[in-house]
Amino acid sequence: MLEVLNQFVCDECGTVIRIPQEGLVEWLHIPDEHGKEHASGFRIIYTGEASLWKCKEGKYYGCSKYNKHLGRKDMPLHHVLSVANAFVLHFLNPGYFYYITQEHPYDCSQIDNYYEFTNFARRITIPYYEEARFYFDRWIADGHVDVRAPYYDYQDEFLIHLIETYGKSADTDESETETK
Repeated sequence: MLEVLNQFVCDECGTVIRIPQEGLVEWLHIPDEHGKEHASGFRIIYTGEASLWKCKEGKYYGCSKYNKHLGRKDMPLHHVLSVANAFVLHFLNPGYFYYITQEHPYDCSQIDNYYEFTNFARRITIPYYEEARFYFDRWIADGHVDVRAPYYDYQDEFLIHLIETYGKSADTDESETETK
């Protein structure tokens, strides 16, 4: 099992980022024609130095998808985790000081794709979500229909149940493959 809110799966290479200091959050932050900022493409990846895909032509590119994009922003994963709730809320509502400097203060959300963003936010704020998310499709494919309150899907006991149910079968599948 992954260490809760400490280990993450790299969105590029798919391997486990063992400690937050090896990780980076990257995203695109691009102004539109009116100057309003739009944030999208939030990803958790390895830093260039920690990446398994370290060096190309003497330069660190690592797992970055947006490395050459002008709108690319990033922040070390351990910094994001230390202020995770504030980090998430900033993109939804930058706060009072932003309000007093804007002509249209109530139109301040910077998020383009709320589904993508909330999935990222869950990864850095909800215990067990990072690992359990890989088993959602299997849970549904096995015929489980949710009639519970939607927030139940993000409670520890449900997420742990998914990991224990499907994670063990994934471990068994891997060990059987290794012995062949």
